[in-house]
Amino acid sequence: MRRRGKTRFSAHATQLPLHLIDGTESAVVRAYRTIRSELALTVTAWRKKPEIIALNKSDAIPKTALAAKRESLEKASGANSFTMFGVSGEGVEEVLVRLLVRWRNRAATRPCAPKRQWSP
Repeated sequence: MRRRGKTRFSAHATQLPLHLIDGTESAVVRAYRTIRSELALTVTAWRKKPEIIALNKSDAIPKTALAAKRESLEKASGANSFTMFGVSGEGVEEVLVRLLVRWRNRAATRPCAPKRQWSP
């Protein structure tokens, strides 16, 4: 695991990229781009995978500022984003459901390895 700024990254987390961005951060687009640039340093195949982006700490941000941050993030990423508050759990279920749907879609389209007969 490597640390750069406020962003932590693990190369094992690229199967279903979930980007959690601190919503209280003044520059959420810059935070998102930092995540993407760190991923680009290690894994190139992730670019083809659909991303899930969530602004965390949504309760600490005025509604108008939250809407503006979400809009700028969606414009920069080209993807829908979610808002959530990890402490109370508000919005977390929606993010988890999206992850589950993506995981099931991924599993359904992934080729299965042929089963080998067991032998001692």
